[in-house]
Amino acid sequence: MSQRILLIQDDAAAAKAILNALSNSRDELFQVEWVRCCSDGLERLTGSSAILVDLSLPDSRGIETFDRLFNVARQIPILILCTPPR
Repeated sequence: MSQRILLIQDDAAAAKAILNALSNSRDELFQVEWVRCCSDGLERLTGSSAILVDLSLPDSRGIETFDRLFNVARQIPILILCTPPR
């Protein structure tokens, strides 16, 4: 059985790197759904095992992003992604 991961990440290069890493996992099978903004993520929470989220999105920034997700998905683990500066 696979784990359904919701990836909320605006940066395409970072998202592809995460998708690649998860698809190459030997320990677990992951089904990843990638969206680029918080509002799309909020619409797709159902059935998620975990949420991976960048806190700098087009429609939400910082702790507000976490708060929006946590308020509607308290039972789902939320992992915050930090992308290194370019």
